[in-house]
Amino acid sequence: MPHTQFLKIKNSLMDGHITPNKFLGSNGENFIFIWLPTANDSKLLEIRNAEHVLKEIKNSLPIALDTHKRFKINYPLIDRLDFICLHELSGDYIGGINIAKTRHGYEMGKYIGNQKYLGLGLAYSMSCSFIEYIKVNIGHLEEIKAVTKITNIKNINLNFKLGFRIVKLVDDNYWLMSLR
Repeated sequence: MPHTQFLKIKNSLMDGHITPNKFLGSNGENFIFIWLPTANDSKLLEIRNAEHVLKEIKNSLPIALDTHKRFKINYPLIDRLDFICLHELSGDYIGGINIAKTRHGYEMGKYIGNQKYLGLGLAYSMSCSFIEYIKVNIGHLEEIKAVTKITNIKNINLNFKLGFRIVKLVDDNYWLMSLR
């Protein structure tokens, strides 16, 4: 998909405040999405920079507040969509999910940064809602990629459950996975 077409769709969705659908967790509670630029910076960085998140992602350095603020300024010009998942009633920040143009294509990333919500199956439900959002709103993507650390068995299994398949080994320690 051409850069300008993706940005036009992204910015239209942002302007319309269109987010993935809320979903019901296994605990019977609702979870919602907000656009990353509207998120509280401190709460967002707390979950994104959580130690258990950093040890599993490629960009394993914590993001500084000033770096994040510069990112938000440039966000309308970047080929990516980012959402933060929140517990609807409490407003707790749970995790993040995104799709970004990389050298592999359009690559999806996800994490549950709030330890209180780990192990509840939320990553699966969050991902299903997000993938449906992508299919409905950005229908020109033929496939979604994911790059997952080969030791991150939980995320690999989650990706399999979502329908991804392993394509090849990249960067020595990561699987490139694909969803068509």
